[in-house]
Amino acid sequence: MNDLICRMKGVLLKEFDERSRHTRLQHVAFAYRTLDELLGTYARLKPLGIVPVLAVDEGAQTAFYYEDPDRNFIELNVSNFGEFEENWTSIEQMQTSPDFANRPFGVDIDPDKVTAA
Repeated sequence: MNDLICRMKGVLLKEFDERSRHTRLQHVAFAYRTLDELLGTYARLKPLGIVPVLAVDEGAQTAFYYEDPDRNFIELNVSNFGEFEENWTSIEQMQTSPDFANRPFGVDIDPDKVTAA
């Protein structure tokens, strides 16, 4: 699992106008090694009432974003091209892909349908 710290301003932050004026940690991301591991965590959390507020295929990665009661975000993701350390395809795609430039936040997915597939 990779632990990355990222500070970003995105579409989701527009809803939180007051908070967006303050410097803060926007979200914490945890990367899984396989899609099965990510989906296993989704399946474990869902019966507890913990479901993602956003689930997307971002091209380079598949990510589920969860929100805690204080409105902080946790991102659980998996690289769609293997581990970042071993395969730079994900980073190259994010930097150069016209698809990514047109849809930087990816395509919405239904975790239940992905799990059932």
